[in-house]
Amino acid sequence: MASNTGFDDKSLLVRREASTIRQQATDILRKAIVDQRFPPGKHLVERELCDLLGISRTSVREALRHLESEDLIRTIPHKGPMVTTLTVEEARHLYEVRAALEGLAGELFAKCATEEQIERLAEITDDMRVEAGKPGREGVLLVKTRFYEVLFAGAGNDVLARMISSLATRVALLRRISLTSPERGPKMMEEVQAIVDAARARDPEAMRAACIAHVRNAAATVLPKLLDAEDRKYAG
Repeated sequence: MASNTGFDDKSLLVRREASTIRQQATDILRKAIVDQRFPPGKHLVERELCDLLGISRTSVREALRHLESEDLIRTIPHKGPMVTTLTVEEARHLYEVRAALEGLAGELFAKCATEEQIERLAEITDDMRVEAGKPGREGVLLVKTRFYEVLFAGAGNDVLARMISSLATRVALLRRISLTSPERGPKMMEEVQAIVDAARARDPEAMRAACIAHVRNAAATVLPKLLDAEDRKYAG
């Protein structure tokens, strides 16, 4: 039976195995938000989500509460849950924190990473370059996730990794916006290569600077887009 959500219901059905139903539902809804199958500002109706996922209202509510703790949805009085719309100010704050944390991660990586981790970072960068030359963004987004997993693991600081992990989903939303700019791909690869070159040179200062520059350049691409969207919203 087709739903009014605009995509195949069966792809979102929860499988009752392995992890808990709540966790599966949370993961599925999170991915739908990041992929913008549930776009910013969309109202999430519990009854429709129950039918879509094939689970109880209790499980849906638990999943929604978890996503609200991640700032992916907000509960609006008298309206219910809605997919969060990142404001320009919120995005700016995220980029500021991300630049500080990733700069530190880069510095620690240059000091602490094994040679195997450095070469793995270089291999993933080669994969990213291949994906960046293809149409679409999904391949690049997946490879970039692998890149950061190696970077944060090589930094060897669990507290830092947890702090960055808490921002991961909202960062993924911003990253998706960044890659909508055709000119961003080649520039992104230059920045990522600079990170790898600094890692191979075991230069903590250069790697910190390269990581920070990468984040700031992404912000310079995304923030004007969000500002333009806000202006059009209020003008309308």
